[in-house]
Parts: sequence; structure tokens; C-alpha cells
Amino acid sequence: MRFRIFLLGLFFVPLAAHAEDSTVWNFQNADALKVWNVQGISVQPTAEGFHITGQGGMIRATLLAHPIDVIELTFARSQATTIALLWHVPGAPQQALVQVPIVLSGGSQPETVTVNMGRYQKWSRNADLLGLGFPEGTDLVLQDMTMRGWSLSEKILEAWRSFWTFDEEKAYSINFLWGPLLVTNPVAREQLFSTLPPFGRSANSIFYGIIILAGLVIASLAAYRRMRLRDGARHRTCILAFLGVVASVWLVYDVRMGSEILSYAARDYRTYVSQPPGNRTLRNLENFYDVVERSMPLLTLDPHYVIIVPKGIEHLATVALSMTYPSVPLFPEEKPGPEIHAWLIFRRGDIRVDDHGQLVQGSTVLSPPGRIVTQFDQTSFLFRPIDAIVRRPMGAGTDAACGVSTIHPQ
Repeated sequence: MRFRIFLLGLFFVPLAAHAEDSTVWNFQNADALKVWNVQGISVQPTAEGFHITGQGGMIRATLLAHPIDVIELTFARSQATTIALLWHVPGAPQQALVQVPIVLSGGSQPETVTVNMGRYQKWSRNADLLGLGFPEGTDLVLQDMTMRGWSLSEKILEAWRSFWTFDEEKAYSINFLWGPLLVTNPVAREQLFSTLPPFGRSANSIFYGIIILAGLVIASLAAYRRMRLRDGARHRTCILAFLGVVASVWLVYDVRMGSEILSYAARDYRTYVSQPPGNRTLRNLENFYDVVERSMPLLTLDPHYVIIVPKGIEHLATVALSMTYPSVPLFPEEKPGPEIHAWLIFRRGDIRVDDHGQLVQGSTVLSPPGRIVTQFDQTSFLFRPIDAIVRRPMGAGTDAACGVSTIHPQ
């Protein structure tokens, strides 16, 4: 009983006085450059930050009172390039620097790159040197650099939160699910399923550990009692206790995975079922179902229609076929004839209607002259050749059924 009270007391004892520590190196001050060892590059202090040009690197001692879990780099002005984040592990040779690539998207607007350092095996939370490497042609402005670290109590709390963080339903979900993953800071939890494979420790290791530990403890107690009593008594209570532990772990796991499956249905309801036409999206197909459904009056007029979708996801034509059958979609490469009444363009910003009313991709003409019947968004629309309109006018109300009013090419 005393031991149980002791364990209960530990549950309420705070593990640390605070949750997060952070240190900001602000480069909007000329004095900030004094502590950096700069090689190869040109670094000019400005009101926005360090204006860095050329090829080379810069490094300095960390001198921090707290460990580092996450590093944030803020650029007042960046460029589309890949730089390197450098660090030195205490105890390693002085010139043995570890580096990882950091991809910048570029642009005149401020850009912040957040790096979860825990995903790198060679990372040391107590790195004594930090730096950045820049490729040839670099021309950007580094505004500040923030180092963040979390206490033990916050790490435990984040691990619990990540256990209940669900993936979204994707194509691979039909075959397998990643299951509960554990990470120890909010940045890692936010980025949990943003890459494949996701970074994190599987909670299965914890579950298996609990089952194995329970089995060893119960087996030890059973052996101890048998040695003491020497009466060969059955250990039914111990067996039931072990099965109870297994059942408890299974129940927690079942609730977790069942909740994830339900979250898929709840998201589909929020984004598709409960939304009006024009606002519906479904998983990674975005608004494709909504676009096809709103185009059905034209797509089903004839045995065939043309569909143009982004490269790499041509399987969307099969999805459309399941909705419009017996009308069958064709790709432009199949050289559709003049009898085609409808062209469905989805997420193709490179395809437009030229001054002659033709669908063109660059300088390549794809269709005879026509008009846009429905504009779904900037890169998706329903197009109908004029010849088809002359040969077979649509019945009253068909234009309205397809969506917004007709848009003529400029």
C-alpha cells in the first residue's frame, strides 16, 4: 500500500519548473557579427539583418545554458537555394563538423525555416559550435536564429499528445497505418506526418516493453511464492494478472486506432459531405469529385469526353470514369475527334484559352475553338467546342446545371 501511495505521489510531483527555454541570436545589430568566425562569404550588417553574399560559411560557439531541440532560421530576404546547418559535437575533433541541408523557397517576403534537430542521429543537444554554410551565388539577408529546448515534463506531455496525433487518410491507408508515434517537442509533433516515412518512435516499443516487464515481474513473483510455500499451488491469480495487463494495453491501442479511423470519417464529413457544391474537397483529391459532379450534364452527353489532369496523377481519369460511366474519358494524346462535346481541365495552370478560343498548352493547340462553360478555379474549368454547340445545342438549363454563367475568352 505504501508503495502505491509513493507511485501516486510521483504522478503529481512536477518534473521541472518550466517548459521551454529559447535563445535568440538577433542579427539586426552590427555588434552581433563580432562573435562569428566568417570564411569565404561577405557579411554586411544591415537594419534587416546580415546581408550574406558569396560562397563560404560562418560559425560560432553556442555558449547556451540549455540544450537545443529545435533551430529556427528567419530570413528577411531569401532565395531558392539549399544552405547547410553546421554543428560540432563536444569531444569530436575540432574540424569534424556535421552538416545537414536546409532548403529555402526564396522570395522577397520574410521566410522562417524550422528544423527539428531530433530527427538527425548525429545531432547533439549540447553542441558547442553552430554555423551555416552557403553555396556559390548566395545573396540573402539572415534576420535571426532561434534555439529552442524543452524540459523533461514538456517532453513527456508532448509524447502523450503525439500518441493521439493522427495521420490523414492517404492512398497507402488502404494497406497499412503508421500507428501511434512518439515525439518529444511541439515542432516534431506538428511535422509528424509531413514526410515519409514519418519521424518518431513507435509506441509499440512501449507497449511491448510493458507486456514483457509485466510478464517478468509476475513470473518472478510466482516463482518466489512457489519457493516459499513449497506446496505446488496453482498460480491462477498471476496468470489472470498478466492477461489483464495484455488486455489493458490492447484496449488502449484499440481506442487509439479506432479514434484515428473515426477521424478520417469526421474529416470527410467536414470537408465534403456537409459542404455545398463548389466548396467540397475530399482528402488528397482536393475538389476533383466536386468538379466532376458539377460537370456531369456535359460529360455524360456523349460516349466520350476529354480530361486533362496534372502529370503523375493520371489515375484521376479512372476516378472520373467511375462517376460518368458509360461515358469514357480520353486523354489529348488519344487524338479525340470533333464529336467530343466536353473538355475537363483540372489543376493545369499551363493550359489556357487563346485569342481564337482554342485550348493551348504553350504554342501547342489542343482543341478546336470553343468557350469556357464553367470556371471552377484559376486552373480548373469545363470547356465546350463551338462546333459541338452548333451541331447539338444543349437543352434549356444545361448551362446553369454545369455551374456559373458562361465565360467567353478575351
